[in-house]
Amino acid sequence: MLKIDFGSGYNLKKDYRSCDFITSPGLDFFYDKNKNMIIDKTGKEIEDESVDVFRIRNVIHHITDIKPLIYYLYKKLKRDGVLFIIDCKEEFYLKNTILDIIWYRFLKNYNEIKIIPYYRDYNKIIKETFNFGSCFLFYNKNEKQASLFYKKKEKYCMEKIIKDLEENGFDYALAFATKEEVEVGAACGQLSIISEF
Repeated sequence: MLKIDFGSGYNLKKDYRSCDFITSPGLDFFYDKNKNMIIDKTGKEIEDESVDVFRIRNVIHHITDIKPLIYYLYKKLKRDGVLFIIDCKEEFYLKNTILDIIWYRFLKNYNEIKIIPYYRDYNKIIKETFNFGSCFLFYNKNEKQASLFYKKKEKYCMEKIIKDLEENGFDYALAFATKEEVEVGAACGQLSIISEF
């Protein structure tokens, strides 16, 4: 099983392989933004339909054009693959941008990292452009939001969704469905509220 934590830096999620914008000897993969390509340590591009999960953490807001990246990731996902995106909520975007400027321009001097000065609704862009089977939007109590996009068009059991949600520290989920899914009743039960005890 190939699970890639894109944006992991030095905080890699367990059972995932690392990937980032910045080249580093410790990374398993590197994202070449000029070629819109993920390559391994040998310079070989990852194969189409070879990745089970992409966990994209704090990356989307650094991408100038989101669509080509998502299209690329979609091609690399297996038929039943999952795209899991964690990024800043809109209401915290300005604060996040200021912190990025301090971190990437002054503390780390990573000028190759783009800082986009305005918020873009990546969920809307993805849903309008790509044919993912299901989409779930999660929020936690701090500044982050997350989205799960399942590539395959089939019903996903709530147990799996709840597990994905809880493993990544999110408290509740909102489900999105197509008009056709709502009309035939396929979207029923897709909303899950997770409470902390």
